[in-house]
Amino acid sequence: SSGINAEYGEAIPLEEQQQRFGNRAFKTLGAAIGAKSQTWLEAVLPEEKKGGIVELKVYFDDSFGSFTRIDYGTGHEINFLAFCCCLYKIGLFNQSDHTATVFH
Repeated sequence: SSGINAEYGEAIPLEEQQQRFGNRAFKTLGAAIGAKSQTWLEAVLPEEKKGGIVELKVYFDDSFGSFTRIDYGTGHEINFLAFCCCLYKIGLFNQSDHTATVFH
């Protein structure tokens, strides 16, 4: 198995804390995602599409939430939608991918 959960699921334990909202370990997860996301995108994009990584990485990273504020909301969901739209725009996805993009 690969991906974020396999790579970080047990590697970043929750922190013992007296904080009302969120766990500071989320910041550690954010740093790990930011450090690896370029490599992940390079691994899944064909060579001729890799020029889009600069923009894709921003939307991808921000779709996980605000690691500074330890926050996740609709703006972050919009970032994921923008990430998916970019994949369509660069031609990685096409019309035959519509159903899978929404339901899987």
